[in-house]
Amino acid sequence: MNDFTFELYAARKDASVNSVISPASVYWALLLLEPGARGQTAAQLRRALHAPENADALHSGASALTRDLLQSNSQVLRVGNALFTEREGFDIDSAFVDAARDRYRAEIEQLDFRNHSPEAREHINEWVGKQTTGKIQQLLPPGSPSADTRVMLVNAVAFSAKWAIGFDEANRLPKDFTDGEGKTLHVPTMRAAAYFLYSDSGPVRVLELPYDDSTVVLDVLLPKAQQGLADLESSLDAAHLDRWLGGLAQTEVRLELPRFNVRSRPEVMGALQQLGVVDAFTRGANLEGIAAAPTRLWVSAVAHEAMVEITEKGTEAAAATAIDVAEITSAHEPTPRPEPIEFKVDHPFMFLLRDRTTQQVLFVGRIANPLEIGGSPQ
Repeated sequence: MNDFTFELYAARKDASVNSVISPASVYWALLLLEPGARGQTAAQLRRALHAPENADALHSGASALTRDLLQSNSQVLRVGNALFTEREGFDIDSAFVDAARDRYRAEIEQLDFRNHSPEAREHINEWVGKQTTGKIQQLLPPGSPSADTRVMLVNAVAFSAKWAIGFDEANRLPKDFTDGEGKTLHVPTMRAAAYFLYSDSGPVRVLELPYDDSTVVLDVLLPKAQQGLADLESSLDAAHLDRWLGGLAQTEVRLELPRFNVRSRPEVMGALQQLGVVDAFTRGANLEGIAAAPTRLWVSAVAHEAMVEITEKGTEAAAATAIDVAEITSAHEPTPRPEPIEFKVDHPFMFLLRDRTTQQVLFVGRIANPLEIGGSPQ
């Protein structure tokens, strides 16, 4: 899955100073869609997911991976799936519904998109808000779903964990941080001295921070060059990450890490098109596994929102993805060290929330200005 993770991150359109995306949430939503795709539409989707051609192998592997992830993190991680379908005059394939429910424990619910789409939007947003413990409340913007929506596939992820190695708020100090424009900022910085898994490899230094009751960890990827964030982002892929993580070793570290709170709504549909998922978003889409002819369906929109907050207490993170499947009408055209090392995160960096057991990356983002929250300075 991590090949898809970093290809999606690279293809997303997000010019914000700070940004975050949950490739895992997008991946899980696409897994709900895949059983409904046929022909070239299905082939493009599977290639983007780096999935085997055999659909049963794809879903058995993905469902097992998800099950292991949730079992290892039952106290801190929640993943919810839902399939909302048109209530009136729409004959959905029962096998498609069964696949979502049986493989991914999706909740199945009928709504009146045709006549009451604003109320359907409110209901789905409330479902997402509940799944993410209130952290994402307006995933669907006004106008989505539309009267032409027939199926809405939704995934939601919530993570809440305390550090295994605590930070004392009394140790917080304002520290210098050179932002992406070369300006010096004074940012609230957490401090701790302990043994962490640490590596120094090529152009990047990596520090792994563990959580209580979880196999998920926070990886901080700090470029050695003060303005090396762009180069790091462009070079990051699954192979590089494996190489850097392979060098992690227990090391005594004096850590300085800025607190941060980042929230993004990256444009995922365009990113998926760059990855080769093209037909699904056009009149040529083949989604006959959802509903047979003469009904013609396409993916009219993909909504995604993610947030991560890092404090002395731990980490709060949430994400949600919604895929709007609409009916086509004539109007549509769409290294260990003997002495403690200093790890001062004092310039732009990347971060990952990654499960150590499955190696699945749940969230990936960048911080170039820790003072900004959702685009606005604190």
